[in-house]
Amino acid sequence: MPDRDWYTDHVPRNWRGVARRVEQGADFARTGDLALRALTRTLRETRGVSGMDDMIGIVREYAAGGITIPEAFAALRQANLRAGGSELTEFAKQAAESTIVAVARGEIRGDLAHEIRCRFIERAFEGLLFGPARWRWVLCRFGTDQEAHDWQRQCNAFMAPRMGKLAGALVRHPSGAGLRAPSRVSPREKTADLISQPVG
Repeated sequence: MPDRDWYTDHVPRNWRGVARRVEQGADFARTGDLALRALTRTLRETRGVSGMDDMIGIVREYAAGGITIPEAFAALRQANLRAGGSELTEFAKQAAESTIVAVARGEIRGDLAHEIRCRFIERAFEGLLFGPARWRWVLCRFGTDQEAHDWQRQCNAFMAPRMGKLAGALVRHPSGAGLRAPSRVSPREKTADLISQPVG
């Protein structure tokens, strides 16, 4: 099977270019630029994240002492179902659940909505890019699964400030319309390099 077909079969359309660049040795800056653009494009196409605001409200209710953790988790499951249970909505539910756990442990005292959106972005990267492509990267770039996970953690840490900017932009553009990725930090690629890349 040709290399390009592997990504076509295993990685969502908007994310294949990013996955190929990582295999070819993209650094944290280039990976971050491409991943943030891919997520922004995805959110514009899906018209945002259905159910996100309801989930944020549930986390806030828990943090205020209005409901228990089991009640909050049950409410999140219901919110996910009401919103249609899409892949992005499932990522939002996971982000809300992990935020509740962090609140219970006393690890978060700031803006809960911003925290949930940042965690959503990190889970979207795992579900749409890192998770689907990791096996291939282990074969072609990283020596072990652990090395690939370590690289991912470092990449997420490098992207964290711009993840925060995108989380803020989601407040202003909840439907995805007009949403733009944060400014790039890597140099623009040369036309000759772009021409040599597979399409799709």
